[in-house]
Amino acid sequence: MLIGGGAVIAPLAAQASPTSDAQSAAGTTHDVQVIAFQQTWNTIAKECTETYGPEGVGYVEVSPPQESIQGTQWWTSYQPVSYKLDSKLGTTAEFTTMVSTCKAAGVGIIADVVLNQTTGADTTTTDASSDTKTGVAGTTYNPATGDYPGFTGSDDEYSDGVTSSDFHDCTKSISDYTNQTEVQTCRLSGMWDFDSSSAKVRDIQSDYLASLYKLGVAGFRIDAAKHINTDDLKAIKAEMATKVGKSASDIYWIQETIGNSSEAAGIQPSNYTQNGDVTEFGFKSEMNQNFK
Repeated sequence: MLIGGGAVIAPLAAQASPTSDAQSAAGTTHDVQVIAFQQTWNTIAKECTETYGPEGVGYVEVSPPQESIQGTQWWTSYQPVSYKLDSKLGTTAEFTTMVSTCKAAGVGIIADVVLNQTTGADTTTTDASSDTKTGVAGTTYNPATGDYPGFTGSDDEYSDGVTSSDFHDCTKSISDYTNQTEVQTCRLSGMWDFDSSSAKVRDIQSDYLASLYKLGVAGFRIDAAKHINTDDLKAIKAEMATKVGKSASDIYWIQETIGNSSEAAGIQPSNYTQNGDVTEFGFKSEMNQNFK
């Protein structure tokens, strides 16, 4: 697999090729994937025309396109404050142009999506009600109270955003990976954990995925998948598929599920193949040992 602009080749996690449906949607006959980590939409569009397309790359996986907390560090992209497509990597218009430009070059876009969490919960403030912050696109949120008005759904009932009641009740950070409930309902690195069994959360998140698909995104990489119950992910994907008029099995997903046999059985990668592909993190180690 190629990484970045194609200058470095590394034996990272093996991924199955996208389905023929994703290839058809992307207008590509190739299946090599490039991870353009933290590259801007304008840069990727240029690379699709000048490098990826001519070299036969089938897909480019892009960093999360949604609005996030402010900051230049890579991990800020994984703390969303809304599902607006205005991020530190580019505007909605630039994202849309990138998708169409790459498709014209025979390259499909796979979007990295963050469904498990929002931002870190601020527990240090003395006046939680006034602890309002602003995302990169200007959306306000309160990490102390759990109010995120930028997360809205198509249902009018969900137009006011999410509040603390839309997250799991567990407020501690995950420490015991042998406990499936803790892994999937408590906070990853202190971040508010969406209650993905909620009809409201599913509507909002399936809307987000549907909006990306309608713009021409060929597939999705699901971040921190093992921190979300596999049946909840299945339900979100099914809702999204209905909204775009497709069968769920025709929509390409690859889920980040880091396998570890010492952890809870319910969070092992095999549980997630019902939804799509999973990243095989063990491939790198096995290849290394076989070469030795």
